[in-house]
Amino acid sequence: MKIVIAGILGGIALFIWGGIWHELLPFQLNGLRSLPREQALETKGKLPDAGVYVSPGYAVPDSAPFAARLLSMRELARTRTDEPRQFLVYHPVAQPITARPFVIEFLTNIIQALIAGFLVAQARLQRYSSRVGFIVVLGLLASITTNISFSNFYGFPAGFITTNMIFVAIGYFIVGLIVAAIVKTPVSKATV
Repeated sequence: MKIVIAGILGGIALFIWGGIWHELLPFQLNGLRSLPREQALETKGKLPDAGVYVSPGYAVPDSAPFAARLLSMRELARTRTDEPRQFLVYHPVAQPITARPFVIEFLTNIIQALIAGFLVAQARLQRYSSRVGFIVVLGLLASITTNISFSNFYGFPAGFITTNMIFVAIGYFIVGLIVAAIVKTPVSKATV
């Protein structure tokens, strides 16, 4: 029951932290650039569907068999081109923000904090600082997992990646402060 309480409270704190980061602090725009409206409108109608697009593109259609796409991707990796390198998340029509993404984010934050609580309970750490540190390491692992790969393979800017990693690390530190205070291991079962 303590893990559930810690997960809910930690998730609420993580959600609030996300709101503070995105609404009150200037860092979330680091490395993010706005595409001029005229260029964005030029894209409309030229891309077939909503999706993630990369450029330079592969020399085969998206419907080609995997082996052909893989071969094309390898050829592209060996070829230098004057084309700009692009990674575009495209939706033909911009929808207004509704409650849905906030609900999904909130539930995701609760799940993250529940997992952190479960793992810290399994680690059986006696000291509060050890439990907080354990959860911070989970946050570092979470931030490295996707962010470094996005920078490495897709060329996401270092400022954008670093800012996102800092956001996640601070968020897990906040979760750690809460979860570690609630999920405690009895001295007889503790390892550190």
